Amino acid sequence: MNSDRYRLDKEETLKKIKDIKVTDKSGVKDKHLTSINVNTKKSYDSDVVDASKKVEALDRFDDFDRLYIGLDKYEKKPGSIYGIPRKKMHKKYVIMDNQKAAAEAFLRERRGFGLLADVVGSGKTYEAGVVLSELAARNRIRSMLLIVPEVVLEHWKTVIEMYFGFGKDKLFRIELDSDGRINTDELHVQNVNNFQIPKRPCIITYEDFINVNDEITNYLFDVIVVDEAHHLCVDNINPSESEKNDDPMRKLSLMIQEQNKANTNFESSTYCILLTATPHSGNLDNMFRLWYFVTCNGGNPDDFTKTNLENCSPAYKSEKERYFKEVCRSATTVMEFIQNVKLQEVTANYSDELFKYLETHRPDVTKERFNTLSKGHKLEYIDEFLEDEENEELYEKVQRTIASAYHNGILRSIMIRQENKLPKTKYIHNTWFYPVRESIPNTVKIEGIDGKELTVDVNLLYSGECITVDGNKYKLNEYLKQFNDNNKVNKYQFAQIIINVLRAISNDRDKKETFFDKPDSLAFYQSELGHVDNDNATFEFYPYINHGASVKREDYYDDYFNIKYLYAINLINKFQDKKIIVFFNYRNTRRKIIERFTEAIKNDLNNKDRVLVGTKLNKKEIEAEFREARNAVLIAADAELSESANFQTCDTIIHFEVTSDPLTMDQQIGRIFRLGQDNDVHVYNLADMACLEGYVLMYYSRIDLMASNSGDATIIAGSNSERMVAIRCKRCGRVQLLTKDDYDERLKENNVYCPTPDCVKHKEKLDEMSIYNFKCNSCGKILSRSSTEEGYMCLSTPIDGKRGGYCNSGEYQDRKMYCRKICSIAHCRKFLGEVVDKNGKPQCKALLAYKENPNVSDLDLMIVCSECNICEPNSKCRVGIGVDAISGCKKCSYASCDPKPHVLDFDSSWNAPCPSCGENKGKAKNKGILKPMLAKTFSAYIESAWTNDFDGGTGFVEGLKKESAKVAEIRKILSKDDMAKESGANE
Repeated sequence: MNSDRYRLDKEETLKKIKDIKVTDKSGVKDKHLTSINVNTKKSYDSDVVDASKKVEALDRFDDFDRLYIGLDKYEKKPGSIYGIPRKKMHKKYVIMDNQKAAAEAFLRERRGFGLLADVVGSGKTYEAGVVLSELAARNRIRSMLLIVPEVVLEHWKTVIEMYFGFGKDKLFRIELDSDGRINTDELHVQNVNNFQIPKRPCIITYEDFINVNDEITNYLFDVIVVDEAHHLCVDNINPSESEKNDDPMRKLSLMIQEQNKANTNFESSTYCILLTATPHSGNLDNMFRLWYFVTCNGGNPDDFTKTNLENCSPAYKSEKERYFKEVCRSATTVMEFIQNVKLQEVTANYSDELFKYLETHRPDVTKERFNTLSKGHKLEYIDEFLEDEENEELYEKVQRTIASAYHNGILRSIMIRQENKLPKTKYIHNTWFYPVRESIPNTVKIEGIDGKELTVDVNLLYSGECITVDGNKYKLNEYLKQFNDNNKVNKYQFAQIIINVLRAISNDRDKKETFFDKPDSLAFYQSELGHVDNDNATFEFYPYINHGASVKREDYYDDYFNIKYLYAINLINKFQDKKIIVFFNYRNTRRKIIERFTEAIKNDLNNKDRVLVGTKLNKKEIEAEFREARNAVLIAADAELSESANFQTCDTIIHFEVTSDPLTMDQQIGRIFRLGQDNDVHVYNLADMACLEGYVLMYYSRIDLMASNSGDATIIAGSNSERMVAIRCKRCGRVQLLTKDDYDERLKENNVYCPTPDCVKHKEKLDEMSIYNFKCNSCGKILSRSSTEEGYMCLSTPIDGKRGGYCNSGEYQDRKMYCRKICSIAHCRKFLGEVVDKNGKPQCKALLAYKENPNVSDLDLMIVCSECNICEPNSKCRVGIGVDAISGCKKCSYASCDPKPHVLDFDSSWNAPCPSCGENKGKAKNKGILKPMLAKTFSAYIESAWTNDFDGGTGFVEGLKKESAKVAEIRKILSKDDMAKESGANE
């Protein structure tokens, strides 16, 4: 039976039910009426019962009520070239239960048009394969188009052609000429009722689809599949976002429009499968384009190219308003959504309890005064009310209401999304190293949970009977379990014992005996560890002797490296038969750590033959070599190996250093915890408690970033980036993190002054920090924060492929970034071609010093330059500091950079003329503007807060605790997705 004809019959029947005038005298809606959202009172009679039974009967004839193809049919049989090979992860079938559930729901609920948005590692490609197979089994597919990123094109060809048996070499790859035209000679088509239908299923890379001309919209495709569909989410109405994706979205809409026209001729339907694991990264506004496309069956093509909302179609404007006000509850980000729903839920349904609480605990906040407060202040009192111990049950209800509004109200309105149901587990092993100055005692005496004195053997803390009390010896967990009825370890009590041991070891009461620059650091660790809720994570703290005089002294890092290397090499030796990846913190200031680790392990007799070093230059080759190796140790020497690399033949990661960017941490774990992983995954994180990485690792543990399988890690991590503003005081260095709305409200009220007492006297303002990546709205060039060094990477592309970083004066509200003079010299044809000795070696002493040590200061280089006589004393080629130093390079014929050395002058909105196609290009037709594209707010905030001691470091600890609690609540709420937990049972 044609399911689309069924759908029309069912909709017509439902419409008739709505038109029947009935009233249920009991005041209780009939269950059938509830299911179709009938909210008006009407009389109840036999017509309603008959109509409802007809709907149930039609359901039994739904063409999408079940899968036609048995799951056993997909397995590759002996002697066959088609089918999915069985692997260790497969149990009964090669199509797993979560993949079956997703395909069934996509057909039954989405009718073949929407998003398959299961989380990373769920096998969405297989889910799409099942949907396509089912459509083919129903004779729904005459033509098909796959739009996929180039890096996974061969994978898609294998899956569709071989695994799902569409036929070897059947997929025709659409390739373009230099004008973006398709080779129509090879694209064989048939003309049916004036519609051009390709005879072969087609595949095109996303990169080519962006550039293909509109002729592709003349072809009729019964089903279109788009992988990584979140690339289509960029909202062109938002001027701060990239405009690169407006045209492919328009073309996709035109193609759906063409298919919709054809439906009247062929009595067929329109099918579109959009795949993504990250439908948004915390910003709900950016998901609207997908929401509009799905809910409006492709939408109006012209709407995707409009740069002004007023110029869009009435349907687009109407859907935009409905999406924002009704679906997203007037929120732009997930964080704002949670706040808005919380405020609405409490004030609407629990106002009596709220004001009773305020009357007792906040008598100055009357009901009348509360109603006059801003949203932010209201939420402060509501959070205090909900977090009261007596309101624990009520708080749980509010959280579940918010979770349902998010998962069922927003996500499931356009997508099928489930938890990661793969039968693999991530085990997180966190190790903090605690630096002390003097010898470490073998035993210490501390106060126990019940107030009794304990003797703790430090050396046996995690491996033996370390606790002695009343003459009895216990292992740490055995001791803690006896205080709890459920025979489990209470994290609060665990934290109390561990931190008390560390205090006893270092005599923390004496400030001279600790390496912590930030006051109350041990209290921070104890508090945060007590809130961790993860049974698949371990937490160990090891004291070690560090001879450094200060955290900021170089000699601190000798002991820092040695203790970590000893721990890491013991792990590597323990896993002689395993493949291991080692990640680092890729800031330029930390490069020596990577070099030192590489040199040390290459000289290790047990492991030197296992070592592979991966860089951005050999990424593809090293990926292939690592895949074939048996027990290699891969040193990820560049940040580029954190993304778009498939290392699932490895199940163990060591983070020798912990990055301060949560998204990078999530991506690194995602290199091995993905589809194709046959084993449980182990992630070892090594961090020094007195360094920034120690605090950041504890923050990640509190928000459950690393162990979560819900697929919300990116959203959770992005919650402190999307629509967040980091502001800093020039005078004292104080750094704060605010929502964009809060910051805008402060600007309107002229309330952006620093609250530090000394700054209050001088009326110092807090200035917005540069925390963005930028993109040119004309040529598409990206100005990005470097992942390997501080600041931004230069836009120029010099001859040798190397790029430098920008400089900045650091003065208050100075928004100029400019090329470093010595970097200009390093890419100058004169210095590299003419000022050389007979062997071709540069004779410029400053250039030689720079090549030997790229971190050498400009002042030192100026001294070296002044002692060199190659250039005239007042030559513009001399090393200098500031914008004026490169003035002579801007138009110099010797400059090899493109664009040449330049200055980026950002305005108050963080826009600047693009040096590639903007002001430096004279009368260029398209003078591009660099616009903010992506905020890396949390990373920028936490690093700046760490380096500034405006209040002796107290603000850093307090600020991090505040952010930790806020994001932890988001994680907790997003985890309460009851529908996801009930669906897709494990095999």
